[in-house]
Amino acid sequence: MKTINNMKNILSTLLLAPLLAFSITASASEEVHLDKAPVDASNHESLQRGARTFVNYCLNCHSANYMRYNRLLEIGLTEQQIKDNLLFAGEKVGDTMKVAMNKKEAAKWLGAAPPDLSVEVRARGADWVYSYMRGFYRDSTRPTGWNNTVFDKVGMPHVLYELQGEQELNHETHELKLVKPGLLSVEEYDAVVGDLTNFMAYMAEPAKQQRNQLGWIVLLFLSVLLVLTYKLKKAYWMTLYSGTTDPYSHRCRIVLFEKGMDFQVIDVDLANKPEDLAVINPYNQVPVLVERDLVLSEANIINEYIDERFPHPQLMPPDPVMRARARLFLYSFEKDLFSHIADIESGDDQKADKARATIRDNLTQLVPIFSKQNYLLGDDYSMLDVAVTPLLWRLGHYGIELPNQAAPILKYAERLFSRPLYSDAMTPSEKAMRK
Repeated sequence: MKTINNMKNILSTLLLAPLLAFSITASASEEVHLDKAPVDASNHESLQRGARTFVNYCLNCHSANYMRYNRLLEIGLTEQQIKDNLLFAGEKVGDTMKVAMNKKEAAKWLGAAPPDLSVEVRARGADWVYSYMRGFYRDSTRPTGWNNTVFDKVGMPHVLYELQGEQELNHETHELKLVKPGLLSVEEYDAVVGDLTNFMAYMAEPAKQQRNQLGWIVLLFLSVLLVLTYKLKKAYWMTLYSGTTDPYSHRCRIVLFEKGMDFQVIDVDLANKPEDLAVINPYNQVPVLVERDLVLSEANIINEYIDERFPHPQLMPPDPVMRARARLFLYSFEKDLFSHIADIESGDDQKADKARATIRDNLTQLVPIFSKQNYLLGDDYSMLDVAVTPLLWRLGHYGIELPNQAAPILKYAERLFSRPLYSDAMTPSEKAMRK
């Protein structure tokens, strides 16, 4: 039990640690205002000036053991310039920026060994360093005589005070006031600190600019590759020319979505068919499936091809006998149900009423099937269910009212309409048929 409680405590600590860190960071950000540092890794002149300031002022106490002098070649300096102007604490250009001061002795003299500054900007952020170097003020209560608005009770003295001068802090307004000017004006000192911060940011990640450039090249390459891949895929994926209100096209769309495959649907306005449809299909009818050199028309042929080409999930029975019976069912649907839709849409009221009655009676004859099973071929969804779905969806649109004894048909229809991908297979015009 004790082990379990310990594990719970550890897990709680791990879960709360990010929130705690966030709250600490947020509160610190609220208390200290940080100015934006002028960091620009492409500005080699700024980096060179910053390197000079770092070597002359910072490298006396602070090391940069992860930075080698020869990396300064990348910011436009020559090897001779590095030797003549910057190589004071090393012997070779390939040396790291180390200091001669021993850590133990430094801790004894200063109270704590000065930290290595190689990755200081990465640890604290460029804005923090920039604001810190501009935030020193006179404080007689501190051993060094200096304090800092960013780092309260700092142990480091203000090494650049000759350049900046001396500032005082108004503890009521928390504003700094320059009371004794230094060798530089405020603008000039800010520029020096900006260059120093820029160099320290470069020193923390010397290859950052190259990585960024390489990243843009990779993104550009991937963008071009995406376009080429899309065009290649478009040349190989299936394209279905589909009528926006056509029940036969509706069947094909249902099968494509049930298969979960990649395809393109081109909606065809049946009242204004495009000219290229007649070129693809001499009968100028939808649906039409195009896959590379293959062109298929007639919904049942298209759906069986898709089912055989992409057998999962299988919609036609695998057994030859059952598959033959399924085809007979599909044929009877065409003769007994769908062939009468044309009369309903003909505009002839007498023909339309007769067609509605025929469809109603033929659908009612299917009622006994659903007393024992959920779908037409048993408990599994099949191509027969796909075939009859568009008609059941359009019953109200066609003005067909089923009798009370056909209630199982309506429940069956709701099962079909509630399938996960059914809504995706419909056009906006079809969705508007049932509100």
